[in-house]
Amino acid sequence: MNRRNFLISAGATTGVIAVAGGVWLNVPATDRLLTMDAVAEQLNSFRGKALVSSGKWSPAHVFNHNAQSIDYSLAGFPESKSALFQSLLGKPAFAVFAAKRAMHHGLAEPIPGAYEIADNGNLDAAIDKFLASIAAFKAFDGALKPHFAYGALSKADYALAHAMHFYNHMSEIRFA
Repeated sequence: MNRRNFLISAGATTGVIAVAGGVWLNVPATDRLLTMDAVAEQLNSFRGKALVSSGKWSPAHVFNHNAQSIDYSLAGFPESKSALFQSLLGKPAFAVFAAKRAMHHGLAEPIPGAYEIADNGNLDAAIDKFLASIAAFKAFDGALKPHFAYGALSKADYALAHAMHFYNHMSEIRFA
């Protein structure tokens, strides 16, 4: 293959990938309302109901994990990825999640350095803890701490991240 043909092929391939990526990014992944109020409403709908998980963590563990994530956005995460990781991988990953309005991550991965969550917790207590964390986040008017992987986020971006995080975990939870 000569240089001219190679450049034409490379350019065409790059164009196809760019168009496909643009289409993928512009097709919404969810029509859910991704707000802290919507998450709270969903949580309240679980009161008194039996939930089961198809994943490694119980529903109570999942709700406590989500509360923990919100709490760390206010107080600071115990461990963070490097600034290089955050700028090269974390921020672009969040940008894709935000564009798709859906997050995908390891659903049994604890927050790095976080305290261990007991997996046999009471569901209503976990819902109460999660709702208290949401209320604290909404009332907070100070500087939010950088996310361990994404780095600095605005309050609106953090709210979106927390909602997407919750709904990603909800993919493994259903009514019994």
